[in-house]
Amino acid sequence: MNQRFKQNYVRQWATIPLLTALTVCGGGGWGQKKPPKPGAPVRPASAPPEMVFAGGEGSIRALAFAPDGKSLACTESGHSVKIYDVASTELVRVLKEEAPVGALAYSPDGKVLAAGAGRKGEPLNGVPQANAAVRLWNPQTGQPDGVPLDFPAGKVRRTLIALAFSPDGKTLAAGTDTYDLTESKQVGELTLWDMTTRKIRLHLAAHERQTGALAFSPDGSLLASGGGDGIIKLWSLATGEVKQSLKPPIPTAPITCLAFLPGGQQIVSSGDYGGSGNVWEVATGTLLRRNFGGGYAKFVLLDGGKTAVFTSRNGPLLWDVATGRASQPLTSGDGNALAVTADGTTLATGAGDGSIRLWNVEPGAERGRLLGVLPGVDSIPQSVSISPDGSLLALGGPNGVRLWDTHRAALRHLLTAPSGSAINRSAFSPDSSLLIAATGGGVQMWETQGGLLLHTFAIADGPGSPAELMPGLVREVAFAPDGGRFGAGGGKQVYRLWNARTFALERTLSIPGVPTYVLDFSPDSSLLATGDMIQQGQERTNRIRILDVRTGETKRTLNDPRDKNQNGRFLVPRPHYLPNTTLLATWAFGDNTVLIWNTVTGQVVRQLDMGEETLTGIAVSADGARLTATGVNGGLCLWDVATGKKLKEWRGHDGQVTGSAFAPNGKSLYTVSVDRTVKVWSIPDGKLRGTLRFFSTRDSRIANAWIFTTPEGFYTASTGAEALFQFQVNGQLLPASRFKATYNRPEMVQKLLTP
Repeated sequence: MNQRFKQNYVRQWATIPLLTALTVCGGGGWGQKKPPKPGAPVRPASAPPEMVFAGGEGSIRALAFAPDGKSLACTESGHSVKIYDVASTELVRVLKEEAPVGALAYSPDGKVLAAGAGRKGEPLNGVPQANAAVRLWNPQTGQPDGVPLDFPAGKVRRTLIALAFSPDGKTLAAGTDTYDLTESKQVGELTLWDMTTRKIRLHLAAHERQTGALAFSPDGSLLASGGGDGIIKLWSLATGEVKQSLKPPIPTAPITCLAFLPGGQQIVSSGDYGGSGNVWEVATGTLLRRNFGGGYAKFVLLDGGKTAVFTSRNGPLLWDVATGRASQPLTSGDGNALAVTADGTTLATGAGDGSIRLWNVEPGAERGRLLGVLPGVDSIPQSVSISPDGSLLALGGPNGVRLWDTHRAALRHLLTAPSGSAINRSAFSPDSSLLIAATGGGVQMWETQGGLLLHTFAIADGPGSPAELMPGLVREVAFAPDGGRFGAGGGKQVYRLWNARTFALERTLSIPGVPTYVLDFSPDSSLLATGDMIQQGQERTNRIRILDVRTGETKRTLNDPRDKNQNGRFLVPRPHYLPNTTLLATWAFGDNTVLIWNTVTGQVVRQLDMGEETLTGIAVSADGARLTATGVNGGLCLWDVATGKKLKEWRGHDGQVTGSAFAPNGKSLYTVSVDRTVKVWSIPDGKLRGTLRFFSTRDSRIANAWIFTTPEGFYTASTGAEALFQFQVNGQLLPASRFKATYNRPEMVQKLLTP
């Protein structure tokens, strides 16, 4: 089947609606209106057409080939399943789900595709709880195959992790990570449905923690389940009893993958956290081979079970199952998910950037040849900062800093550190002419107009020091409001202050306790606020230290007035001065409350509660009037600082928000997230103004490609970016060139972004 693939560039289309566009109908079917005639110009519509991007929007969670190898299903971080025709690499179906999909499985006859996703569960104390469900789809029509398969009701929070059909297709098994909200207990559940009646035939707590792997024996008599407790259980399908319990050499490593060898007499397992691969004898439970696979979590079997392909950060690794030795590496690209065709000729690997790689794994000289790459959205933005004049946005991540021109809605510069280090945090000088960034073991300084690297401030505390042993330890940077100096948090001495004009190191400050490395200058530039935690016995004290910039003397210590142990949570406060005031805001990872302090009296004057969301950061408007907090589940909250009133609460992203920044006029908010998007919000109403995405591709002609879209359907993009997306009208994919005159409107994008 490999001859069906194009060997150069393989295109992937991941569907992203821009508004209430013409989308799949009835959960996956296509509309009935005819698409425009080939080559005909496209006129503006009441609702913009659906834009279909080349590449995934997030980490690939699951892959599954149809039994005939002609279709490939995948799921990313979004709420949908995409089905591609393998021969043409075209997207043929988009199956919409209520929540991110965690597992996929085709029935043996290929007529049913099972997708494990989330649904709204029963509320507990008035708070809606997420619950898992399995939706069955007809992959040929894109229509649901009956109602979803629900789990038993109860006040629980379930995440579906694994799905498997029995060889005869009569039984579907699901493994979940379940948290009992009434008993505050985590279990790994195992649920079996009869696919004829669609009713549960078995439901039980199979493991102490998540049930993360499932596999049926070839004859269908046994089901193997692997748990977060590191134990493998072999269940009799006839009686529902455990026939064997297998305990790997590293019992604490969660089992993440299982597969029976042909004949069903042996089973291969692998675990997370370096659990490696093991081979077991089914009848006796004897461990036959151990510790192969390189310590990676997922694998598939080839060559009739003689070869195992494991995921790795550097690409798939082939191992000889009989000897436990590595036989051949498949270089290039990481892998989160794996799937192999039933005939064992083609391997698909899904990466963290949303890309999918296709490999030839037929035995012979061509084995390991990369057939093609389905490009994905570029790496996760880890931080965002905005210049004081509002003209530039600095987006930091693993590949450097992107300087985005907010006035023109265009990329101005891509700044990379000489060492290739990731950018943890960045900060602009008060006059917007300089940008500093925490880059591993040092600080880089660029001038923003031309993107010229001016200086590297290396941090070296001597041989064997934390800074030398732990690249990335420099985590935070901040400019003083007067522009005279800047500081960095990280390294053995924890905090350093440099003169911004002479580049001379002025002072190093060592803070006792567990530091956050976060620092912020007071509005008059005379004070420096830092956070740390002191533990004495079982008691923890979370505190803010306010230091004199010139002398390093501690001027005031602010102790968290709440429970010192914070229910056992490790909450080290992070400070942020409110402009033009004596107020200081503090927050901590794992907490859900922002504290506002009066630094003169040392008292908390306001507590801003984010509710059920867990904090990941805050941002304060330039006038200090408003504060926004971001959350681990994509939540955003906006408060009036003076009154403490919550002005707006909404979910802005499909994953953790990693950074936020107000525009200088306070009318716009920029956020970045693990969903790989940068979003612009109108303040205070919280309406979405636009979404920015960057793409990673092997095509040098469109390297560093980007596209900025608005809810109204308009877009602006880098040169050649139209090669990375199409438009979908009534189920038909049409080239972007036919819509370019209508929707590629940079002037409209700029107008819509202007408050």
